[in-house]
Amino acid sequence: IKSQAATAEPSLTPEANEEDSVLVPQLSDDPTAMRVLAIVFLSVFIVLPLAHGGANPCHLNSNKSKKANCELVRIPVKMCKLCKIGPLESNGDFQDCTATYKIGNQRCLQKIQKYVDHNPCDGARATALDDYLNSNNPTTKENARQVLDYFVYSMCEQACDCIPQENADRDTPEFDVARGNCQAHAYYDICRILPDVKLIKKRGTSGNTNGLPKACDKITEWFDSPASQGWAGQATTPVSSEVEFFLKKAMGAFEIKRPAVYKMCFDLENSQGRINK
Repeated sequence: IKSQAATAEPSLTPEANEEDSVLVPQLSDDPTAMRVLAIVFLSVFIVLPLAHGGANPCHLNSNKSKKANCELVRIPVKMCKLCKIGPLESNGDFQDCTATYKIGNQRCLQKIQKYVDHNPCDGARATALDDYLNSNNPTTKENARQVLDYFVYSMCEQACDCIPQENADRDTPEFDVARGNCQAHAYYDICRILPDVKLIKKRGTSGNTNGLPKACDKITEWFDSPASQGWAGQATTPVSSEVEFFLKKAMGAFEIKRPAVYKMCFDLENSQGRINK
């Protein structure tokens, strides 16, 4: 979970690249007013994220995390392979936190279409895809693209944040759901768009939610506990059996052990300095 706003990379339609912005009032040179503004910015962009010991992802202020009341979602095969990570800075920050993945790529769009077709519970993604493909309004198109971008980020970058923090190897696909960033990504991102989710499975595999708890309730219990403090630096953190089950099934759906997916994730995590070799 690490990103910084920059310029967008247009890929298909739409061409508009409007970023989420914070409206800042025009201030005079009054030093008191400037100090107040500085305090506000420090509170939003530094103090709050550091309260749980993590980097401040730019998507925390995003209004693109449209919710759906799904308990079970099925991820299309190869979605996290064909939806490629967007441009990065040399330190691993996303150049544009509204374009973390190359959504305009036709093969990626086809996988998002399959997701929409096979998960009718997720009306938010269905609406966004329809708007992105069919709207004649540039602002509507761009807003829809950002919703789809955040969806793919929430799903596929989850896999990246579960790569072992210690001694991971680029040629040996593996994951560790006990890594602090693994649960934190689910808390910040998956639970924003799928707050009622109980199970994430790969399309074409069996599975039901009978007897399963809402995963986000258990993840939030961890996040609100002292155990989550400093999660960004935790190679290992306590994980409940329910969350372990949920995350392991999700890792299968995101295909983290598919070499192309793993290497893309490894390169991202390594560029961010999150893997200790």
